[in-house]
Amino acid sequence: MVEIPSAALSSESIIKHCDFFSIGTNDLVQYTLAVDRTNENVASYYVPENPAVLKLIYLTAQAAVNSDKICAVCGELAGDPLYTPFFLGVGIRELSMQANRIPEVKRYIRNIDISQAENLVHELLKLPLVSDIKKLLVDFYNEHFPGNSSETGYSRSSSSTYS
Repeated sequence: MVEIPSAALSSESIIKHCDFFSIGTNDLVQYTLAVDRTNENVASYYVPENPAVLKLIYLTAQAAVNSDKICAVCGELAGDPLYTPFFLGVGIRELSMQANRIPEVKRYIRNIDISQAENLVHELLKLPLVSDIKKLLVDFYNEHFPGNSSETGYSRSSSSTYS
């Protein structure tokens, strides 16, 4: 399990001793941002689309891909379709999520072109601001999700929760 920033940063070395990686996003976000998502006093600072978090996931996934090994993702982010194209674009093909999240994520995956997801990743990794990253993810979601209502669009509250 890659759940702490030091493991993600060392993923090229670690993967040589592993059969696969699984990124635990709940803990990786928490330890990267030094924010306890269950503490209501600081939970609002638990922002998964932080550039540091995305870069750590990217580094970890690339280490696995470059070694011809599997990189999976578990945790709340795996079941949040907002992040699905990011995961696909970095080479992640296995997502572990709550059963009730599977239908929506599965529908979304079926309609995502991998090359578009890879292009999205390249754009996301250039962005320094959480607000710009969030906007790009939401815009991609609203453009590509089948049956998405343009009136409602993506809403984190309609997806998964992080607190």
